[in-house]
Amino acid sequence: NGIRTYTCNDCSEMKEEIIEKNNNHTFTSWNVTKSPSCTAKGTEIRTCSTCKQEETRDVPETGHTLGDWEITTQPTCENKGKQTKNCSKCSYKETKEIDATGHNFAEWQIIKSPSCTEEGTQSRKCNDCPKTETKTIQPNGHSYDSNWTIDVKATCTTTGSKSHHCLNCDSKTDLTNIAPTGHNFGE
Repeated sequence: NGIRTYTCNDCSEMKEEIIEKNNNHTFTSWNVTKSPSCTAKGTEIRTCSTCKQEETRDVPETGHTLGDWEITTQPTCENKGKQTKNCSKCSYKETKEIDATGHNFAEWQIIKSPSCTEEGTQSRKCNDCPKTETKTIQPNGHSYDSNWTIDVKATCTTTGSKSHHCLNCDSKTDLTNIAPTGHNFGE
């Protein structure tokens, strides 16, 4: 606010008048003087068309505009992969790991069948990489028949033998003598 003084041209009398300052500017549109980026503020300015007073203000940063995830390194059975999102306005990118896929093994295949007393072997191969696993198959053990088998038939004067035979190999158990039958003379 201000005071303006007037003097009469005829009598020299003085008069004071209070003048209010008018703050109603007529500003132009905002003009960008520094463009904002993804991570840095920008600035804008506008000017009063009457008095040329200027106002400045910050323009907020725009933030990143990230695209979709794109695989940049494929994961494998044993190694992690990577995927990336890129900002379409700057060089910023986000990267994250993709877990290894793990092996995709086929069914076990018998390489050597086990016997009653010897180990066997089986293996399986990953469908996605050269990895092969091999493991031992324990021996089956004997499976003896519950019925007796006559190994040597007893005769009148000689002892015979009988045993239980393994159903899968030539092994015998419970070897038992059969007494001679004795002579059977007719009358």
